[in-house]
Amino acid sequence: MNYNIVTAGVGGQGVLFLSWVLGEAALGEGFYPCIGEVHGMAQRGGTVIATVRISDRDGLGPLIKKGDAHALIALEPLEAARFADMLSRDGLAVVNTYPVRIKDYPDIQTLLSVVERRCETRSYDAFEVAKKVGGEGSANMVLLGTLAGSKRMPIEEASMKAALRKRGNAEQNIRCFEEGLRI
Repeated sequence: MNYNIVTAGVGGQGVLFLSWVLGEAALGEGFYPCIGEVHGMAQRGGTVIATVRISDRDGLGPLIKKGDAHALIALEPLEAARFADMLSRDGLAVVNTYPVRIKDYPDIQTLLSVVERRCETRSYDAFEVAKKVGGEGSANMVLLGTLAGSKRMPIEEASMKAALRKRGNAEQNIRCFEEGLRI
């Protein structure tokens, strides 16, 4: 079994923490996770991407070929469109519609349509959902909850919550994760 996830956003949105949670939860279930990260200009609001590969056998590398990702968690609509081609046609994209605006930002619905043409897409304002439960900085966990709630991942919800308990803001992150399960 191999399960490939691409997480994408901009600096400060929690892409790397999201990939850590996925890897830690996979380890907790006896899987072999492999994580690759690219975060060059992240401190200046640049693109951050992490690939998470989960397998029942050791030795998998971190690279995911275009069209081979089972899931995309995009913390920002422009990054969702940028990495949509990583998804397989039967994949699932979970997309935050709250933009990190830059000059000449494209129309959000146009960006979402790029992803929607590729595969099943669940998109909503994850920042607003997180804010509603007191976790403004945890929109990433709301999106993770939505992917977990899809029942497409080989990792159990309890394992993700256990991973979250190992880091700071655990209760806030778990509340946001649980809110995402309902979306």
